[in-house]
Amino acid sequence: MRLWLVSGFSHEERVSDIQLGHTCDMSNGIQMTTLKVPVQLRQRITQKARAEGHTVAEFLAGLLAEQDRRDRFVAVREAYARLSSAEMKAYREEAAAWDVTLADGLE
Repeated sequence: MRLWLVSGFSHEERVSDIQLGHTCDMSNGIQMTTLKVPVQLRQRITQKARAEGHTVAEFLAGLLAEQDRRDRFVAVREAYARLSSAEMKAYREEAAAWDVTLADGLE
């Protein structure tokens, strides 16, 4: 069984004429492709997606978004780690100066 990965496509279909890596255009203009995964993994993905009320595509997009977020935080931590003592001190002083605006009642 092939797994369709497209937002809004809420079910799986057996398609014999589409091979891995090929794309097709559906009548609504959305391009889709197949992704070969072990059946057990596909079942786990489908179960998790359904449990959260999402399509498989939405579920996988969410996982990728979470990973992207983690990657950004890693990059920020690494950037802070590369700061010299003087740069870190300047950063903390500037952050403290901006912190006083938190109590101004403005959003």
